[in-house]
Amino acid sequence: MISIPPKIIQKKKNLRTAQCYQNAFHHSLCDESDINNVFSGMLQNKQRHKLLSLYVNDEKRDDIKYNFTASLASMNKHNIYASISKLHRQRTGIFLRHAEQFDDQLTQKLACYLQPFLQKHGVPNGGLEMSLHIGNYGFTPSGINHNQNQGVSFQFHLGKHKKQMLLWQATQLVENSVNNSPTLAIQRLRDSAATYDIQPYELFIMPAQHYHIDHNELFSSTLVITTKFYPTKVLFQKFMSLMKQQFLLEDDVCFPDYLQHEELPELYKEQQNKCVRRSLYSCLQQAYYDYYFKLQSNCGFNHVAPSRNMDNISITSSTKLFLHRPYQLKLLTPTTKQCVVYARNHKLTLPKNSALIEMIDGFNAGYCQSFHAWLQALRYEWDEDLCRQFVYKLYQIRAIDIYAE
Repeated sequence: MISIPPKIIQKKKNLRTAQCYQNAFHHSLCDESDINNVFSGMLQNKQRHKLLSLYVNDEKRDDIKYNFTASLASMNKHNIYASISKLHRQRTGIFLRHAEQFDDQLTQKLACYLQPFLQKHGVPNGGLEMSLHIGNYGFTPSGINHNQNQGVSFQFHLGKHKKQMLLWQATQLVENSVNNSPTLAIQRLRDSAATYDIQPYELFIMPAQHYHIDHNELFSSTLVITTKFYPTKVLFQKFMSLMKQQFLLEDDVCFPDYLQHEELPELYKEQQNKCVRRSLYSCLQQAYYDYYFKLQSNCGFNHVAPSRNMDNISITSSTKLFLHRPYQLKLLTPTTKQCVVYARNHKLTLPKNSALIEMIDGFNAGYCQSFHAWLQALRYEWDEDLCRQFVYKLYQIRAIDIYAE
């Protein structure tokens, strides 16, 4: 699969400077059929109306959004994008957030494309988010935008016409204009903006911490991948939420009975503080691992891929197993009896097996392994049923692929 050109990520300054890159991606990365698949997946999601925004002549129209999605649901999925493109009689903007969860095949292609970037710079602590901007909406109807948690973004402009991006670095020029009417803001600030014309199938790199607005005079589509960075406070809140789940769900994370008594000797009070600190640290550490390893196992995308249909799936000794690229498995051994495998944003808790490290390393290195080899390596500590269940689960959550010889 194609990946981001090395020249873009070799130097950090290339990610700190707004720039258009020609021939940086091919239409096979994302085209009309992919957009059809994204909208088809969205229509099956119960949260679709929260993630979709519809604007007509700069006005947000929630009143017609439900009819719009209903009309899309009634047609063949191969005609969805063609139908949307006919809305150009009025200035219309369609914006879809968290699109990564609606088409796993497209998400996989983009994860492959960005893999060199992630390997060089690491997975951002807030992950990656995919969005779609479609229409002939003029200036972005929501106004000049500035997201403090947003890092560099990769804008894949799919055409069919060019678009403009206007960027500002000097925050004092626009901080009073954010979320105002785009027309009012642009009239005052357009002369001070850095303007970029983006042609179809050009990649636009937008650096972090910029105020920006885009302009589509004619009907066009852009797919945007945004890196997200959370401040320490937000991350800590996420870890605290995960810690609460640990206290509720994990049997081995609890306080001794004597800590429930109000009157304790001084010696017990000191022991109480030690136990509390140890338990809190253990839970915080586990929350940290759960958050980051799940994110890393899914190439930074914070979504769960739809499960595969397991009907008529048979795994025999000769069945070949290989990793679903570019995703990797992460292994952690938090206790002497258990190990944890993180795969495609899932956490799988299993009995410990000392041979699992070598097998997972082989997977991550790109080796194709037979199920027979897995049984031979793991049989001393796992029985065949557990091995089979583990492999089936990895296949079901799209962490591995299989084929029979």
